[in-house]
This record gives sequence, C-alpha cells and structure tokens, in this order.
Amino acid sequence: MKETILVSAYAETAQFKIPSWVGTYERTYPLPPLSTVIGMVHNLCEWKEYHPMDVSVCGKGYITTAIEKRWKGGMRAKTETKDFKARFPLRVQDESGFSGWVSVPVNSEFLNDLELRLHIYPHNSEDLEIIYKGLTNPPIFPSLGRYGDLLRIDDVKVVRLNEEPKKTMLDLNAYSQNFSGSGTRFKIHKNYEIVKNKRVFVDKNVILLSADTEVEAVTDNCGNPVFLI
Repeated sequence: MKETILVSAYAETAQFKIPSWVGTYERTYPLPPLSTVIGMVHNLCEWKEYHPMDVSVCGKGYITTAIEKRWKGGMRAKTETKDFKARFPLRVQDESGFSGWVSVPVNSEFLNDLELRLHIYPHNSEDLEIIYKGLTNPPIFPSLGRYGDLLRIDDVKVVRLNEEPKKTMLDLNAYSQNFSGSGTRFKIHKNYEIVKNKRVFVDKNVILLSADTEVEAVTDNCGNPVFLI
C-alpha cells in the first residue's frame, strides 16, 4: 500500500486566481490548484529543483467578493502630452519615453474560512520524511497562494492508501479526474517545464466534486477519500 502524507489545514482568507479570466472581475478557484500545493511543499522543504509528486485536494470555503483597486495601463508615449496626463494620473519615465497607468475598481473574489485536507504522495519514497519534517517544522510560516494568506497546519500524519476503491460519501469538496459525475470542470496547473528559458505549465483537466456526493474512490486508513492527481 502507498504511504502518503495527510495534512489538515485552515486559512482565514485565500485567493487562487483563474489566470484566463480577464476584465474587471477576478475569479478564484474554489480550492487551491495542484501547482499551488506543490509549490508550498517545495518552499517548506527548501527545494530548488522540482521533486515529482501527486496531490489530492479536498476542502471547503466560502466565496465572497470585494471591490479592490488595480493599476491598469502600460500605454506608451514619447512625451507627456496634456491628453496623456489627463488619461493616466500615474506616469513612469524611462529612457525611451513614458508609460501611463490608471487605478480601476475590480470585483475580486476570495475565499473565507477555507478548510483543507491534502494528501501528498512523492514519487521518490525518500522525499516522504523530508516533506513530513518540512510540514511539521516549517522553516518559514506556511502560506498558500498569496504571500499574506497564512496557512495554519493543524495536523500532519503518514497514512496508507487502500488499493481497492470503494463507495464513500464526500464530506468535503474535491478535485477529481473521474468525469463520470456531475460538477464544475476546470483546467488547473500542476507543474511546469522550462522550454527555451520559459515556464510551460503542465495542466490537468479536473472536475470539482461536491460534498455529500457518493463516489467510488481510494481511501486512506483513516477512511478519507483520496484523489491523487
């Protein structure tokens, strides 16, 4: 049976922006993307190179919206004309001219009272102990997503996964790659590769399963459903 790390955590606020969304409405994923969890693990383990792993993300939070200010612009001009000054109250000069910026209101979604249950399965079994130590004795205060959204880690334990899936009732929302059920579908980042000095993300198609849904899933020895991706 696979050994994996089970993490119970809580964040008072969080935001995981959907990158493809444009305009004056910022949407958030309802749960952290795989890449966000994997990035946090790497930070806490102080790894500078990528360590392959699969993660399962279950949780629940409450989406609220607030109006926030964002700087928008970058319009270029060689000189500061009267019209340019009127359009852009903030102007930045460089050797080739000026760039203009304006503050605009944006409806921004974020999560409140985010409860999380994470399973982390490193491909290299030797990483298991390193990840456990990084989560139980973090070198920096853990954060997930935005730097200021601090993560309270309530419990960390090593669990074993049962080999055969069984029917179980979800107590939390969950990302899954089982598309037989109903739910909202997302394309989320997992990791990235460096191609010609640029980050190219590897995306996974997932479905958000809702709590109180009966599913067939692998469980850990604590009875929690696990959806490693």
